[in-house]
Amino acid sequence: MTLRALRLLWRGSFALGRRRTLRSCSVVADHLESRQLLSAITASFASTQDTSIYQNDIDTSNGGGQFIVAGGGARGLVRFDLSIPSGSTILDAVLTMNVGASSGGTSGVSVHRITTAWGEASSDAAGDEQLGAAAQPFDATWLHSFYDGALWGSPGGDYSGTSASAAVGDVGAYEWIGGGLIDDVQQWVDDSASNFGWLIQSAGGIKSFLSSDNPAASLAPLLEVTYEPPPAPPAIVEGRLWNDLNGDGVKADPVLSSLGLAAVNNNTYFNVFGGSEYWFRSTADSHWYYLTADGQLTKWSGASRTLSGTAVTTLDPLFYQQPGLVTQQTGEAEPWLNGWTVQLLNGQGAVVQTAVTSGRDMNGDGAVDPETEGGWYRFEVAADESFTIRQIVPTGWTETARIEAETSGTSEEGVNSLDLYFRTSYYQNFGKQNEKWMYSDDGGWHYILPNGRLYKWNRLPITATAPLTGTFVAQLGTEYYSDPAAAFSQQQTGGGTEQQQLTRIDFGNRQSQTVSGRTWLDFYDNGIRDTVQLLPNIYVVYPTEPLAAGEEWFYDTENSDWYIVNVDGRIRYWGVNEIDTGGFERPPDGGTTQLEFVQSEIEPWLNGRTMQLVDQQGTVVATTVTRSIDLNADGVIQYESERGWYVFEDVPVGQYEVRMVGQTGWKQTAPVSGDLATAVALDGQFGFRSTASDFQNWGGRNERWVIDRSNQWYYVLSDGSLYRWQVGSRESNGGLKGTLVASLPPSFYSNLALLTDPDLSHLSVTVEQDQQPIELFFGAHQFLSDVLNAN
Repeated sequence: MTLRALRLLWRGSFALGRRRTLRSCSVVADHLESRQLLSAITASFASTQDTSIYQNDIDTSNGGGQFIVAGGGARGLVRFDLSIPSGSTILDAVLTMNVGASSGGTSGVSVHRITTAWGEASSDAAGDEQLGAAAQPFDATWLHSFYDGALWGSPGGDYSGTSASAAVGDVGAYEWIGGGLIDDVQQWVDDSASNFGWLIQSAGGIKSFLSSDNPAASLAPLLEVTYEPPPAPPAIVEGRLWNDLNGDGVKADPVLSSLGLAAVNNNTYFNVFGGSEYWFRSTADSHWYYLTADGQLTKWSGASRTLSGTAVTTLDPLFYQQPGLVTQQTGEAEPWLNGWTVQLLNGQGAVVQTAVTSGRDMNGDGAVDPETEGGWYRFEVAADESFTIRQIVPTGWTETARIEAETSGTSEEGVNSLDLYFRTSYYQNFGKQNEKWMYSDDGGWHYILPNGRLYKWNRLPITATAPLTGTFVAQLGTEYYSDPAAAFSQQQTGGGTEQQQLTRIDFGNRQSQTVSGRTWLDFYDNGIRDTVQLLPNIYVVYPTEPLAAGEEWFYDTENSDWYIVNVDGRIRYWGVNEIDTGGFERPPDGGTTQLEFVQSEIEPWLNGRTMQLVDQQGTVVATTVTRSIDLNADGVIQYESERGWYVFEDVPVGQYEVRMVGQTGWKQTAPVSGDLATAVALDGQFGFRSTASDFQNWGGRNERWVIDRSNQWYYVLSDGSLYRWQVGSRESNGGLKGTLVASLPPSFYSNLALLTDPDLSHLSVTVEQDQQPIELFFGAHQFLSDVLNAN
């Protein structure tokens, strides 16, 4: 580490030590100092004023001289303009001056903070400048701070005690350091109007320091300041939540929906009449409408080059920030959502702030309009902070949209251009909106509302029937309402707090429901979940073969056959029922041997079937598999009530179809039945589609052709028989051949769409906001021939 760096570290520690009571006492001092030094800024400033005043000739000065003289009855004056942000903490200050001429040996030279403004003109002493030149108007002299008008309070200058002192000898560079300098600079930063610089005096010999007018300008007085800038003003992150009833991701406005505003020639005209307005044409009445920054939508009067007309409505500010949203409005009003929780997460994903959406009195009228002022949340974050915004979506709702917009407030330059100033009074609530007033010589009266929105008054009379109105100028923030001087004090000083940065994030939400239902093993292939009563007409007892966990016996009354149904509802053939009860005695759980008669049975629920949820565009939006669900949470799956369920959660409002995917060896029997069920099953299994031609009679049997999702060809004969084509076969080379897939009615030959696009309209389910959708139950029949062949 260099000596210069060590000295800076020491000075920083010294400065922090003086202010340590302002810091958290739980932080180790050395660590705190290191942190602040790492975030500190060091800036150098050359002198902007310097001169000498002379006791032996009270009407002389040296404003244009090459030296600043201290000693022998002379005193030097030096001042620096500081461009350091207000609110900064001064950590170190070093004053460097170069001696160009010296007499009288080493002397103590001290600097003192000047407490009165003083001037520098063109007086230029001759020779070694130890004697001054005749003072010019506005020069500082021994008696005058400004010659020959304002006097010092005391001859020789108005100044405080010693801020710093250094032993100064021969020609060379010298530095003044210490807490006094730090305090002086801190005062000047906190109150720039008190910056009058330092007075320099020598306790012994005469020391001539090079001035800013010296040809060696690089050796003029230099002030080096190390400071920690103030924390950046917080950035505002805010937004609104709405009920996206139609799920289109756009907040619907009923007025805009009725007007049907559109951009003309695909161009949203802007600032045509100089009011920063956007223009639209109504498809409903063919009139022109314009939107201004305050959110006011106006039906234009037609007066050339004039922004005049009839106010229609006040829109959310987001419409002005993103005018494309104006042209997207359809449907009924969609309300804003109050009472929803929104969270702010830091860069590590931890929740650091929580807000609840509520109404905000934007216009200060003492009431909250649900349409224009509802559903707001708001956070303040550090300007350089990484963050994420998320909402807590309640059960039964789905997020449909996230709209982000940068809505940064007016810049400092923009505020300065207004030239606002305080004029006698803030005239608070003159317009009955609890507003405060400021004046601009060019723009007239402006007012700021409690929400921080600044308006230019339109000069219209304010009455009970005609409330205060104006043109929106800027979103300044609530701190400017609390202290309106902040909006124009920075104009006078060039400093002040930077405008807060605003980020707008809106969320659309759509209420959703759960779509559910069940599938069962339709053993008897009739689309009905049958319950069969066996006794007293049929004498049947269970076989004695032990079953695996979850398996059940199922008796085919039509053929006197036994089947075993596993936990997923799938069946396998066991054998023929025997009349001889001696070999079919099943001991009960109690252990005593007795006959256990089959009294009744019901077709079982079926797990493991793939189900799809399809939207109105034909897109599969969700897929699930039927399964067992422990509905009563008792840890045991009830065979009758808790098996065979399919569940689609968080389904938005709308129309859907529920499909059961086809499977080889099975057909769907319900909620459709018969041939249509077969077509649905085939479509789910193979995904048939038509091509540009049905290639009728290509194979020589007057057949018609379709293709499946795997590009395998099939043909349908005039009797409705569907075959998978044996590649290469044709009447011309041995006959058209294929494998029979299904036997359908002749109508499927006449209309291939019955096969490629089976009608599923009666499988649709409607999801509404306040009503649980109906449950659809699907029957699936396993071809018994396949079961028997498997055994």
